[in-house]
Amino acid sequence: MFGLIEGRNYGSWLSKNPLALGSWTCPLELSIVPLAFKLSLMAVALFITNGRARAHRGQSTMLDFSLFSIPSFKNGNIAAMIVSLGEFGIILSLPIWLQNVMGYSVLQTGLVLLPLAAGSLAASGFTGAFGNRISALAIVRAGIVLELVGVALLGFMVGPEPFGRWKRRANIYPEPPCLADNTFPDVLVINSSVS
Repeated sequence: MFGLIEGRNYGSWLSKNPLALGSWTCPLELSIVPLAFKLSLMAVALFITNGRARAHRGQSTMLDFSLFSIPSFKNGNIAAMIVSLGEFGIILSLPIWLQNVMGYSVLQTGLVLLPLAAGSLAASGFTGAFGNRISALAIVRAGIVLELVGVALLGFMVGPEPFGRWKRRANIYPEPPCLADNTFPDVLVINSSVS
């Protein structure tokens, strides 16, 4: 996250503003951002290597990597990761866009995002109430369709007041049901083949 967020400040490849910690300033012409990405990749590689080595020795691990040999588990996790990146990428970037590009205050941004919270609460109730009557896969599919509708509406409203402020708030409503509708049923669908 540091590399993605601070690339603008420190430079994505070459240093714009050298990293300063106290009185020490980084002397490199290369930005700190590629180093942050490299350290992240090394940490992930170490996590996987350590987990596999522990599993090979019969010790407990945080994640059983042998589960990824089950096709439905592997494919379900890939699909869940893609959906989560889309969902939470929008939630992460939307407030920044509203404040930096559209010039909204923090309170105005919060009011625009309020329907997201209301929609998530409503979708959580729906998922809990109908989770036993409707298959998890159907709920996931409905959530993805709602997410696509919300993202499409969000795309149409990008720009300086293209549909008016009241429509800007209204078109965020279809997005949140996918957050609650997909998270829990995704787990059910992914874990259905794991015993």
